[in-house]
Amino acid sequence: DDDASSAAAYLLTSPGHAGSALFRRLDPYVFPMDGVKLTDMMDASKISTRIITVAATKLSHVKETVERCLVPNVVAAKLDLPRRGECTRIISADGGTDVIILPSTFLPDCVCVGYTFVISELSGSTGRGTTARLVWDSLTSEFDDQAPVELGSLEWETLRIEGGWPAYGREMTGDVDP
Repeated sequence: DDDASSAAAYLLTSPGHAGSALFRRLDPYVFPMDGVKLTDMMDASKISTRIITVAATKLSHVKETVERCLVPNVVAAKLDLPRRGECTRIISADGGTDVIILPSTFLPDCVCVGYTFVISELSGSTGRGTTARLVWDSLTSEFDDQAPVELGSLEWETLRIEGGWPAYGREMTGDVDP
């Protein structure tokens, strides 16, 4: 899209690490004439943003899980997942939910492959519960023996270290940048 007003870039940080601190660090480097505005999506009071990453050792397993658990809660039709280097954006018919699908787990491919879903919605926008909650409940259903397991920030940190990726505030600081 050539319209600069509709262009957007997202910076996702690792779970539990430096979201607001990194936002504050970047803010002084943005100049008004650049036409760039930083928004800390986690601080927005009217918009709820949740990030769900579905990962596995094989991409086919992730695609099956997405088709079974995510598609019924986000889109009515078949979902074409984006290829590497692309993203897909889905806006609900009522405009209350915005889903961005990224073909990345933000971990090295030698550790896992998959997709990350950034789900932003107006607080209280749906009468049947939030889209993110519906997706999460579907993904982690105890009645589905094929459902993925939940990983917290400690497990994510372990996978990051095993994959050899440095993290801001850990291996990368203002003084050290490997």
